[in-house]
Amino acid sequence: MWNSVICILDAPNNRKMLIKPLADVHTYLKNVSENTDPDFLTLIYSALFQCITEQRDWKLGEKITEEAFMYIPQTHQKVLWEAKMNFLSKLGKNVLSAIANMKESNATLMAKVWVRLARSSNNMLE
Repeated sequence: MWNSVICILDAPNNRKMLIKPLADVHTYLKNVSENTDPDFLTLIYSALFQCITEQRDWKLGEKITEEAFMYIPQTHQKVLWEAKMNFLSKLGKNVLSAIANMKESNATLMAKVWVRLARSSNNMLE
């Protein structure tokens, strides 16, 4: 499945059309709590978040990240944390409380999340 998605991700029109099918894959994975291949999940969510970000559907992105946290192993949640901070920032929500709730004690991950947040912020003073 992933090999077919890679070929489609190169065009903006394709990424727009992939949101619904990838969101459906997320729903199916969530319903069965499938996490036996966390590397595959990381790839799927990276592609989905890229599509969502391009379409600026911040609410959908926030919803999907919250649901994905429930079953993706903590070792593979980096993509979720980065996306969640981006979506919360774009929605104008308080990201500081979400960062405080990060269960990862990995300083490198925290630094990457802060850098990503700084680059995506709408407000330069933030």
